[in-house]
Amino acid sequence: MEKITMTASQRLFFALWPEQRIRQQLINVQSSLTAPGRFVLPENLHVTLSFLGNVSSDSRLLLLEQATALTEHTAFTLIFEDIQFWPTSGVVCLTTRVIPETIVLIAEKLNRLARELGLNVDTRPYQPHVTLARDSSKIEALGLIQPITWSATHFCLVESCVNSEGVIYQIIQEWPFDKC
Repeated sequence: MEKITMTASQRLFFALWPEQRIRQQLINVQSSLTAPGRFVLPENLHVTLSFLGNVSSDSRLLLLEQATALTEHTAFTLIFEDIQFWPTSGVVCLTTRVIPETIVLIAEKLNRLARELGLNVDTRPYQPHVTLARDSSKIEALGLIQPITWSATHFCLVESCVNSEGVIYQIIQEWPFDKC
């Protein structure tokens, strides 16, 4: 893995990162959509576990140390089968009807860790999803899709970077789940 240079403050989040086969299935669904708005770059498709926002280098080091404890969880499977439009946020996303308890526990632990470090995290109930488009006002072809079965075998700490092409996500570190 390429070494990432850490700056004084980084915009970070924990995520599940898809293997190439799953990413291609997500891209296929995304390319079938007709929606106004901005489509998420194919290389940025992921499932957020905990959005951290701007994180100082001191907090970042603590996050890296303490996130290792979450590898005790076993791998789990998500089945994405619905396309939804969330009007409040203007997001078009893939959702799952059955939410594994493991992903909820991991998200809660990561959010607790972030709060202990003084970071502001989302307090809404955790809903795993893959954002396909942002700033949308409507979408056609909502509903069921051919299910995408995603075996979550690891999680990542990711930085959100802005460059001339827009926002790109760079993995800082990955952790495998204990039992795959």
